Amino acid sequence: MGRLFRRTRFGSTVRRTVDNRILMRNSFSFHPDGRPREKQLKHNIETHRKSFERRFPMLSKVDFEYSWSGAICLSDNHEGFFGQLAPNVYGALCCNGLGITRGTATGKLLADMIAGERNELIDFLVASPGPNRTPPEPFLSMGVNSVLKWGQFRAGLEV
Repeated sequence: MGRLFRRTRFGSTVRRTVDNRILMRNSFSFHPDGRPREKQLKHNIETHRKSFERRFPMLSKVDFEYSWSGAICLSDNHEGFFGQLAPNVYGALCCNGLGITRGTATGKLLADMIAGERNELIDFLVASPGPNRTPPEPFLSMGVNSVLKWGQFRAGLEV
């Protein structure tokens, strides 16, 4: 699989998959209630199309087979939560954009911990400080949206 590395986290990630497809990620938006807006989804598809055509003008007539949106949990201090949330309720949460890798690893470690196993990695995660608390609204939305807009502006054509 090939990968073109980006210079900024707000730029695009472009990968060639093992089945010879192009996978692109390049849009972020913030929704305090966790639900994407139809207008934002349409905008993201347009952004993907423009970015794709800038990189691959010879493929401008190729239709997208899929375009989708998903949620990621980010914390200001890049820490996730690992451990017990309530009696008989456990979680490995807030993967900071590393969902498949970090989620798989911490999920397995959490299952091991619940089963009574302890090891160096479990002890490390249990001792981690966890994610920072977020400021209340409207400060949270203003802050996050400012960071997103500034990052996307700085990424420029890298998006």
